[in-house]
Amino acid sequence: MNFRRYISLFLIMDFVSANAQDELATAKTQPHHQLNKGTQLGTIQVMYTNITGHPTATVPGTIFEFEPGTSTTHFERVYGHPNGNWVIKALNNQGSDMIMSNDQVVLIEGDNAAWTIGELVGSIERKIGINKFSEIAFSNTTTGGSTANDRYIVKYDGHNFFTQAREMDSMSTIPGAFWGNVLESANMLDNGGVTFSADGIIGVSDDENDILFDVDTVLVREGIDIPLGQLGNEAWENFDADDYWTSNNGLNWLVQGDLFGDTNTDDVLVYNNQVVIQDGVVLANSSFLEPVDSSGLVGAYLAPGGYYYARGNNDVTETDWIYSNGAVVTNTGEPAYESGTELWSDAEYFDCFFMNVGNSYGEYIIGGVTDSDTTSNGLLVKNNQLVVVRESDPIDLDGNGLFDDDAFFDTFGNDDGVLFDDGQFIFVATMKNAKGTRIGQGMFSVETDADLIFRHNLDW
Repeated sequence: MNFRRYISLFLIMDFVSANAQDELATAKTQPHHQLNKGTQLGTIQVMYTNITGHPTATVPGTIFEFEPGTSTTHFERVYGHPNGNWVIKALNNQGSDMIMSNDQVVLIEGDNAAWTIGELVGSIERKIGINKFSEIAFSNTTTGGSTANDRYIVKYDGHNFFTQAREMDSMSTIPGAFWGNVLESANMLDNGGVTFSADGIIGVSDDENDILFDVDTVLVREGIDIPLGQLGNEAWENFDADDYWTSNNGLNWLVQGDLFGDTNTDDVLVYNNQVVIQDGVVLANSSFLEPVDSSGLVGAYLAPGGYYYARGNNDVTETDWIYSNGAVVTNTGEPAYESGTELWSDAEYFDCFFMNVGNSYGEYIIGGVTDSDTTSNGLLVKNNQLVVVRESDPIDLDGNGLFDDDAFFDTFGNDDGVLFDDGQFIFVATMKNAKGTRIGQGMFSVETDADLIFRHNLDW
């Protein structure tokens, strides 16, 4: 049984619609769907916690509880499909990795690895893909067999597991080559295809052994392919771990990585083979005078509908920013939300921003730190308009409608959230008591758009 608890946070926000955007380079990008006047934030729902003995700590369908403790990795990042399907890696109180999807446990470390013979499920990679049918794709390193070929990309269709790639197996797409020991960053397409990143390919030169794999073909290859729109004309040198994204319809892709050449301009974010952010280059369509700092690209995400999001900082001024589809969304020194006096600030947290996720409508959630009181300056904000949740907000763990559990939000995990097209937002956060002592971690859900008057059906 899945126990859920509710936090009685009802916020009626009176927002004035944003003015139509002009063509000025300084304009901030706006969401496709503006929050309506009178938009209501739904109740924040406690999905799971790791507080020992509490009903919310029960791992559904098992005899286990979630691993107790106060770190940020008992529940990892949650991934999702725009239709509301979600998947997450979590730990149980035996210290075992688990894949949990839509309130069901799919896989536990130590289980028989059903996609092979004589091996057990081992360490599960954090990044997991899911599609509209709740099929998932993930990376696993098995145990109990040879360590020479224990790395897999696996697909689960709801009934059976299938190997998509295995270390040391031959590659049909590169004659004479074999899959190496790095298989990660899996994405699950709606048509049943799987995309992923692979490094250490055997049988080719070391400067050509890193690829992005798209279902049944090599999409991009290190040392050979050259992304367009860059400063210079350099080929790929490598792709960052867990930073390859494919939209569920397979039409768009995003990856962060490095080019050969000058290390001051080698870090890039590439969308559909076009460089959209590069170290040492001023962000396009921005009012910034300084270029992106060396290693200034901090995080990236591809949302459904072809919207990409990135966060990073500039050289010299160290201005931090959120950037999406060729425009600045917000930056340090800007108001954190409409009609507010709080400003985004990196005085306490040097990157300022820690989350940038979105849905098919171009709506987004930004996580960041403001210049407000240090005990309550961590915010999750929707569309630069609505504060969804704030550090130190109280939590009603037992669901009695009262904030009498001595539980409050502490910190929100880096990128640990997913925004669905119906406005539901699932996120992971740590919890503290009134004394400020961390008491655990949890997984939460909130309806950020109760008024769905402008919603339309999408063909997911």
